[in-house]
Amino acid sequence: MNLVHIVDNLAVGGAQAMLRVVVAGLAARGYRQHVICLNEVFSPPVVQSLRDAGASVEVIGRPLLFSTVGFWRIVAALRRRRPAIVHTMMPWGDLVGRTAARLAGARPVVSTVTARYATKPRIQLLLDRATAGWADRFVFESSEIVPFSIAHEGVRPDQVRCIPNGVKWDDRDRGEAAARLREEFGGGARMIIGMVARLHSQKAHADVIEALVRLGRESEDLRVWFVGDGPERARLAALAERRGVQDCIVFAGERHDARDWIAAMDLFVHPTYFEGLPVAVLEAMAESRPVVASDVDGLREVIVPGVHGWLVPPGDVEALADAIRTALGDRERTARVARAGAERVRSEFTATRVIESYDALFRSLVPGAGPTAPANVRR
Repeated sequence: MNLVHIVDNLAVGGAQAMLRVVVAGLAARGYRQHVICLNEVFSPPVVQSLRDAGASVEVIGRPLLFSTVGFWRIVAALRRRRPAIVHTMMPWGDLVGRTAARLAGARPVVSTVTARYATKPRIQLLLDRATAGWADRFVFESSEIVPFSIAHEGVRPDQVRCIPNGVKWDDRDRGEAAARLREEFGGGARMIIGMVARLHSQKAHADVIEALVRLGRESEDLRVWFVGDGPERARLAALAERRGVQDCIVFAGERHDARDWIAAMDLFVHPTYFEGLPVAVLEAMAESRPVVASDVDGLREVIVPGVHGWLVPPGDVEALADAIRTALGDRERTARVARAGAERVRSEFTATRVIESYDALFRSLVPGAGPTAPANVRR
């Protein structure tokens, strides 16, 4: 099975993490894969992991794309490679990928919708509606985000398939790495709260800063780790200084050992304004970290409030501060919640299930594809 993936960028992020899972899993099932990255933004370790899985990787870059030379290079690559499936991911990957596949005569096309993109410009939504019919199937990370795409992005109900994200895990003891991180970045604090997310307004890091202010004296024994990088870093650092909590916050930057950072946290927070099904939250739960997150989109499907974690209304800083106070205040209950979250993710949101679902979907769209090859896939 010859497969081409077209994606916005190959930076460190949830969508890219799922792409790596899918590429590695399908490679073990006999797929030949090529990844086309539209943006010149990429992480060398992410690219290398795709290549290690046997996929070839091609980076176009925005200058070539905007000049249309890059776009026609994609069309030419599809004509030359003649893929059995064209798989697109992320907003521009979907839009450009569907259009290029249409011009190249490449089908079927499967577009993976990675979030409810509530802030998309109107022109982009119009372009989505114009090209949605060129996809044979749309894969959604969560059923919660399907209505938005049907209402605003031109998706038809008969095109919809839901494949929730999943994570790999291992039983490696991260205690030594976690202790090292706490010693180096904990500042002697008794409790550490953390996020693993791109520093973008969507993820609402500013709400964590404001919640820290509302915790008052309780915050004096806390440290907040922001693991990730992005366009909001300078603004968030300025906000923390203006609110007088700069000494409580660590901007860790982009990290490739995020699981170790998660293991060192006492509480994982994710107060996002909109989402798909965030991989970082699944990873935190799989690592038995208690989670406080926003009551939005796919997070509702994985967390039953008070059972697997805590959900708060997006943008409600008071509720966020109260949930943090609750989670840190009753350690015995919080430990039970963390265990329940880990059990749910490890049984229901696995990388194995994601790979099997994509494999079955792709083969169902290709006449004569036959049964899957024996899998060599680890959770």
